[in-house]
Amino acid sequence: MDRLTFRSRIFGDDPSSLIIQPILRFGMRDQHYHPLINLRPYFSALKGVPGKHFFGTAQDGKAPIELRVVNEIMWGELLLSHDVGLGEAWIQGHFEVSDLRGLLNFCLDNRDGLSSLATSINSIFAYYSAWAISSVFRQNQKMAKSTVQFSYDISNLFMQSFLGRDMQYSAAMWSESEGGVYGDMPTGPKEGDLDAAQMRKVQFYLQKARLHPGQRLLEIGSGWGGLAIAAGRLGCMVDTITLSVEQKELADRRIAEAGLTDKVRVHVCDYREMPPSFEHVFDACISCEMLEAVGPSNYAAYFAAVDWALKCDKATMVVSTSTQPEHRYSDYQSEDFARRHHWPNHFLPSATSLITAIQSGVQGRLVLNCVEDYGIHYARTLREWSRRFQENFHGSLVEHMQERYPALKDARNLEAFKRKWLYIFIYAEVGYARAYTLLHHFTYTRPENVPEICGL
Repeated sequence: MDRLTFRSRIFGDDPSSLIIQPILRFGMRDQHYHPLINLRPYFSALKGVPGKHFFGTAQDGKAPIELRVVNEIMWGELLLSHDVGLGEAWIQGHFEVSDLRGLLNFCLDNRDGLSSLATSINSIFAYYSAWAISSVFRQNQKMAKSTVQFSYDISNLFMQSFLGRDMQYSAAMWSESEGGVYGDMPTGPKEGDLDAAQMRKVQFYLQKARLHPGQRLLEIGSGWGGLAIAAGRLGCMVDTITLSVEQKELADRRIAEAGLTDKVRVHVCDYREMPPSFEHVFDACISCEMLEAVGPSNYAAYFAAVDWALKCDKATMVVSTSTQPEHRYSDYQSEDFARRHHWPNHFLPSATSLITAIQSGVQGRLVLNCVEDYGIHYARTLREWSRRFQENFHGSLVEHMQERYPALKDARNLEAFKRKWLYIFIYAEVGYARAYTLLHHFTYTRPENVPEICGL
């Protein structure tokens, strides 16, 4: 099985697994033991039916969430991998649930009670993964390239199937024109909503960067060229860097189609290896949701590189990243479902920890101008992506993916691959909708850099 399709890292589908069966027998010795204790009234199964258990009382106006165990290997997955195991069990079809979004909300509501599911086994795994993610070697240049290949070089055609016309793999910005962040509920979005909200996001970044025709922009993290093209149309000269060969190929094609090859250049380049010609020549630097892949051990080097590339006067830096709120932030972040299956080794700072880290890299040569949280906008963006994915993942697209990844010709692998993407859309949506995860935008400028001096 190739790297794209889901595979349990510890055991397979057979419940007679030598690893899982002893655990199941041990866990089922006392049929009256249930680790789900002190649960808030949110989740239930059918009461009084043999083999079914009831937890709490359904809230007014909310339908009970019914979870049906299909394969008891699920209990081993939960025991060994905790919350990661929950996602993997659903992907493999080891349980079905009436409302996956409701189940994940239930898990957040009851996170303290569910902590009793933690075992010494998964605690050891969590400690090791947290140490590894924070260590230098997990975000070195070789690992960074590998992460990009795993996360983004899946297939341009596949990514286009859910990202929309401009292929923006970052949160859109919703306005009242699209009904706001809840405008898709309950009737669904209007045609063109996502494209309009994504273009609004691009214009937001360009305005924050204070860009004007003739100025030079450095973009770290090209995506598929959408922001660079918009800056080129504004009249800017743009150098955008990426580690993704596939992104560069499509971005170059789109730049040529836009007639901007004289203004926009895409480089396959690590931020640690920018050419000498980049020193102190840029009026602005924009990095949109790329910082998660940098890691805390590299923050100082990353922002020192930006400082090196920006002009010494009247320059601006705009960066955005998903963040953890301060009350649950930790320097050691263990592997979760997103890190294991979509973005390996990613690290989420808190807003305040990142501000401190930036100063360690720039030593006052850039000053904080603005911090804003747009996390709630991500929830609707993820719902839009999920809808588009479900609408488009069939026919010629599936055939394309099967040709590229022959393991997907197996119906079970194909279903697991599909469910992996559906799970991450809902998993991430719940986090942003509840402000469990945030999305901060930071604007920095050179000292005493104001658009216009008042009174002069």
